[in-house]
Amino acid sequence: MSDLAYHARFAVPALALMGFLGLTGAEPMSAQGTRMLRSPTVSPTHIAFVNANDIWIVGRDGGQARRLTWHPGADIALGWTPDGASVLFQSGREGHPTASVNFWTVPVQGGLPTSLPIPRANSGEISGDGQYVAYQEIGFWDPEWRNYRGGQAE
Repeated sequence: MSDLAYHARFAVPALALMGFLGLTGAEPMSAQGTRMLRSPTVSPTHIAFVNANDIWIVGRDGGQARRLTWHPGADIALGWTPDGASVLFQSGREGHPTASVNFWTVPVQGGLPTSLPIPRANSGEISGDGQYVAYQEIGFWDPEWRNYRGGQAE
């Protein structure tokens, strides 16, 4: 099954799954509830998502969610490394004002994030064999703001 087909097949169940998982057992999330989960991505064993601009992870079988990364800016979960051992995400953590974001990985077990050697990457995915990365260099600053007709200059 291709990566795209895999993600399309499991994206909707992942959202439904997150609604009834024991995510509220995680102390910081219990105060906020689980209404603001964004950017879910599913591997064979885990679900990664964004809450309060941080990357969180939980097993597909449920349990307590735990935060993998912390940074004052927004991190956005994009997918997984081919071996499923790390979450692929975008972040502007090395940036300065008006700098673009790039790709990072963080191990499922936790630890320090690692920057991928792509100078400017906004959204994309790593191929199943790990040989290629398809990515978009420039992204929209707020794609959810529908019907806005103004510019998006930074």
